[in-house]
Amino acid sequence: MIPVPPAGGRGRSFVIRPFEERDREPVKALWRSAFAEFPDDPDEDIDFCLRTGHGALFVGVLDGVVIATIVAGHDGHRGWLYHVATSPEHRGRGYARHMVAHAEAHLAERGVPKVNLQIRAGNSGTSAAGHNSVLAGMAGVRLPLQSHPLQALVSEPVKPVLDCVVMWGTVHVYVSQS
Repeated sequence: MIPVPPAGGRGRSFVIRPFEERDREPVKALWRSAFAEFPDDPDEDIDFCLRTGHGALFVGVLDGVVIATIVAGHDGHRGWLYHVATSPEHRGRGYARHMVAHAEAHLAERGVPKVNLQIRAGNSGTSAAGHNSVLAGMAGVRLPLQSHPLQALVSEPVKPVLDCVVMWGTVHVYVSQS
C-alpha cells in the first residue's frame, strides 16, 4: 500500500494498493459509472489480470472507498495502461495523475521502458474533437503530440480543383476536396 497525499481535502486518506477480491463489486460499479461504453465483461477483465499475471490491477481508495482504478500490463518491452478510471464525483482532483504515476513506477520496476495509454474510441471523455493531448494532460499524462483547434474547408459538391490536402499549420487550417 502506498499512501498518497490527498487531492480532495485535508485529513483524508488516499491509498493506492493492489486489487483484492473484496474490491470486485466496487470496481465493477466504478467502471460502469466511469466509462460510457464498457463492452467487456468486467469479471473477465479482473479474472484475466489475476489469473495470468499479464496485468496488475490497482485501486485508489479514499477513506475506505474505491474511487479509482488502473491496470498496468506489459509485453516485456512496452507497457500498457488500461481502465484508468476515477469516480465522476472525484474527477479533477489529481487522483488519476497519482494512479498513472503509480502504474508507471510499477512498470519501471519491471524494466519496461515505454508506456502506452489505451483509450477506447467511444470514450467521449478522452477523445473529444482532437483534444486528446489536452485531456490526457489533465490526467497527468504527456502525449508525444499537441492538439490545436482546427478549422476546415471541405467542399465535396464542387468539382475538385485540388487533388491533395493543403494545410497551413501556423493558423491550424486545412483545405480538402474529395
